[in-house]
Amino acid sequence: MDPMVIIYGLFAGAVFALLGYLRQLPTGGEAFDFLKALPTIILGGAIGAMLAVAGTPISEESIAIQMGVYGSLTVAIQYFVQAVYRWYTAECK
Repeated sequence: MDPMVIIYGLFAGAVFALLGYLRQLPTGGEAFDFLKALPTIILGGAIGAMLAVAGTPISEESIAIQMGVYGSLTVAIQYFVQAVYRWYTAECK
């Protein structure tokens, strides 16, 4: 298991958390809250850990592709979980 895969996953999660913050910045949104970004960073690390356990190799040629995959998985899973949570809380009201 290569621990760099986990680090790349954490980095991808941090990048997407930052992009989410920057996306709402021009609208006069709230100040950056690390605790709000932490779940996205942790999710990115978890994806990296899962891929590390699966034996995903790291190479200079594939790092850009892997960062894209980690980031895409992070966003897709986060959006899915948020959608399920919003649906569930709407049904409970």
